[in-house]
Amino acid sequence: MKFLHVADLHIGKRVHERLMLDEQEHAFDQLISIAEEEAVDAVLVAGDVFDRANPIPKALELSERFFAAFVRRRIPVFVISGNHDNAQQVAYCSTITAAAGLHVARPYHGEIEAFTLEDAAGPVQVHLLPFVRPIDVRAAFPQRAEEIKTHHDAVRVALEEHPLELGIRHVLVAHQFVTAAGVDPERCESETKASLGGLDNVDASLFDAFNYVALGHLHGPQRIGRDEVRYAGSPVKYSFSEINQKKAAVIVELDGQGAVTHRQIPLTPLRQMREITLSLEDIEAGADTGDHGDYMHVTLTDRSAFDAFNRVKAVYPNLLLLSWAEAETAASTGIMTLSDMKTKTCFELFSDFFLQQSGEELTDEQRALVQDITRDQEGVQ
Repeated sequence: MKFLHVADLHIGKRVHERLMLDEQEHAFDQLISIAEEEAVDAVLVAGDVFDRANPIPKALELSERFFAAFVRRRIPVFVISGNHDNAQQVAYCSTITAAAGLHVARPYHGEIEAFTLEDAAGPVQVHLLPFVRPIDVRAAFPQRAEEIKTHHDAVRVALEEHPLELGIRHVLVAHQFVTAAGVDPERCESETKASLGGLDNVDASLFDAFNYVALGHLHGPQRIGRDEVRYAGSPVKYSFSEINQKKAAVIVELDGQGAVTHRQIPLTPLRQMREITLSLEDIEAGADTGDHGDYMHVTLTDRSAFDAFNRVKAVYPNLLLLSWAEAETAASTGIMTLSDMKTKTCFELFSDFFLQQSGEELTDEQRALVQDITRDQEGVQ
């Protein structure tokens, strides 16, 4: 039996205020084509369908087009919610959509939903475990509440209360921070928030009874502990810390004895993500020979430059982030000298403060607002 394993779609995500729907649609079109060309038996979607609990209408429209493409091709789809999703919303009308082959896990209330597929070797059960927290499992099993303190405990109890049928093959779709013997997997910048004593860690040993575990949560494709426990990774790069990640569709094949093989089929982005560090003069002189249409993080080596953001954006229309090398150095030390402050306008001081506090440049709209507010102050000085 052959599966397409995808995860962390994050439909509707913004990267430095840039809505990534066109990039996502480009990736989804490739996933649909791969599923058809590979003649997969089912698609496994391991959570974080949306980027936020209340997705924008255009995100809902794109998700419908994506899932409908598989339904039209009569390819069953199995979907769980992730920590970014509103589980109730993702599962809306799941009873109705199941009739069309779109199986969406309902919010966890003590039951892991399971669906049976058949091939020449017999049945394969697909088990859907949406993102769960200790509080979710304690509420479902109050008699075991005292033993459920961590995410590992929560998943352990959820699985113990869901016995598997012996003698057949089993696939689990889950969305948790899974580690192997306490060893952290590869994480990008947006995923490095420290956990409280590792309370969100779930050890991969809990999944030993499953032939394959389709994971979501981390954006880099990778195995956890054994080849049969894998993160698919996100289909799109969602931060500059993901520049070196190779986004791919994961094809998983399960033979009649339950042995697993997998392949990764590279996904081609609509635009690459790049980072460069140059002076504004060099940028305007064409020193960068890369594709100027890429999603860019530009770090300027200048001490200051008039209208820098708009001048850089004129060269790089898809500029996402502009930084100053000197400001980054100052931010890393937390130091701004008095002489620095005396030479800066109110607008520049606020811009520097905003960058140091948020790690991002002001947007065009924010710049215009702050310039209006500070213009009168500049005249007073």
